[in-house]
Amino acid sequence: MRIGEKKSPLGHSADYFVMCTGEWVDHWWNQRERPKKVRIADDGKLQSIWQQLDLEHRRLDGGTPEILEALFKALCLLLDRAIEEAPASSSASLLHGLKMKSYVEEHATSEIRLKDVAAHAGISVTRAVHLFKIQFGYSIMQYAGRIRLAMALRLMDNTNYTLERIAEETGFGSYTYFHRVFGERYGVSPGMYRKRE
Repeated sequence: MRIGEKKSPLGHSADYFVMCTGEWVDHWWNQRERPKKVRIADDGKLQSIWQQLDLEHRRLDGGTPEILEALFKALCLLLDRAIEEAPASSSASLLHGLKMKSYVEEHATSEIRLKDVAAHAGISVTRAVHLFKIQFGYSIMQYAGRIRLAMALRLMDNTNYTLERIAEETGFGSYTYFHRVFGERYGVSPGMYRKRE
């Protein structure tokens, strides 16, 4: 809900209330203590899952129970993650940092431009670069590289894709670049890693 035209530097604000019961949700809720009220960064994932859940439920047949259950579980688990990553204080810097981090995670397999990351958080490129490094201890591009490498490892372990295809699928652009970055990070070439065992 927006009232007036004044925009907060933290972005739009909303209150959400979820009420439900059932065996799985009772088990999930009792696994840990959760705050009764918490401010979380809106990275779009929760809203997207919620919208998909709502759309599935609106189908004429009431939706597929398995899809509804999977979406609901995903919503609950993403809420837990958002709560865990919630800043201890409502620091604008940390909330901007979390927005940028989420953007990089979502776009890691495509070209990442600093101006796009900064624009997503609503701050300047200079501020974005500085803030990300302060909040997380590494640069935006280093974080993107870590995500890409983690994805590459999963593909190498779980698919028969060629190393060239893995380089392309994970956003490295070329096998040569992938080979260099992989070797620097893990001390072996991608081919040697794949031949282990």
